[in-house]
Amino acid sequence: MKKQKAAVLLCFLIAIAIPMYTSAASPAKNVEIFNINKREVTRTITPNEKIQKESEKMIQQITGVYKKLDPLPKTGYMVKIPLEPSVPVDNQWLNGYIDELIIIIPNEQSSHILVFDDENNPHFFTYKNDQQPPMELFNLK
Repeated sequence: MKKQKAAVLLCFLIAIAIPMYTSAASPAKNVEIFNINKREVTRTITPNEKIQKESEKMIQQITGVYKKLDPLPKTGYMVKIPLEPSVPVDNQWLNGYIDELIIIIPNEQSSHILVFDDENNPHFFTYKNDQQPPMELFNLK
């Protein structure tokens, strides 16, 4: 009887210790703001509900494929946003889950987004951006 209790206790402790170890081993993902002019991450932000909701809104408002030859501007910002939980997308261009969104904010054009599919292929999209949430959301000027 004592061996059974000890075995149950040991299994319980292992079941608790494994999730604690794995969560401590994986660092929290932050929102990263990359200044294209400086070619470096200039700021990191802890993700929050507002950023998650705005990101989901951008994904839902995809209007088409970005058609310019070079989708990466020479000046401006790129904002990498981890999405937790992943956001489902099902449109004519993409079907799956997105766990990271990159907003590309050129200085002299409208912003567009970059997402990766399940096979890690990049997809550049335009979205309905009648407001300017990227600039205001991240205090970019």
